[in-house]
Amino acid sequence: MNSKMKQEKLCQYDFCCDFTIETSNIDANSKYKLMVVNSQRTFVNYTTIGYQACAIVLCRNESVNTCGLRTKSETVFSLVRITATFVNRNNLMIMPNSVNSSLLPLDWTYNEKIEEDTVHIEAFLTAPAKNVQTLGLFARKFERDVLTHPRVRRNTTVSSAVSIQIWILIFLVVTSVTYLLYKKYRSKSQDQTNGYKIPHKSFQQ
Repeated sequence: MNSKMKQEKLCQYDFCCDFTIETSNIDANSKYKLMVVNSQRTFVNYTTIGYQACAIVLCRNESVNTCGLRTKSETVFSLVRITATFVNRNNLMIMPNSVNSSLLPLDWTYNEKIEEDTVHIEAFLTAPAKNVQTLGLFARKFERDVLTHPRVRRNTTVSSAVSIQIWILIFLVVTSVTYLLYKKYRSKSQDQTNGYKIPHKSFQQ
């Protein structure tokens, strides 16, 4: 994104963001990207959250993997406006997001218009900004969250351990009963054998 004036519409699935950007100075060494995200993210292997985001992000090069890494830019934004529409507003938390490379906030605000279950957001700069790391909107979509609490995972592990112990106990009981029956049968067989005369011969050296 190196033009002086730019208007773009980006979508992911059914979520779209409209960008209007004007720059008064362009740093040829800077690489800015427009991004839209409509997805979920998993933290610590057991909590998955739903979120949507629109943003202008500074990158170190053309690779998306370098976007968001702290770096500096002499590009000056004289106008930035981002608009987006969010649905199911009772399960939303929308936050404007802005920071420069010193991790300080910028003059970034937004207006909202509510229509039934829909929220229309217009975010914009209130003053020119230089050294922009990111400008955007971040919305939490709570209805997409999937939470597996560690306690549930531990309980599952405990349940598995208990099941194993029960099977071991059953095995030991069955083995013990089998052994007792065997001893009883052997004792009975010996008693029956004692009633017979067993041929024998004394052997003398």
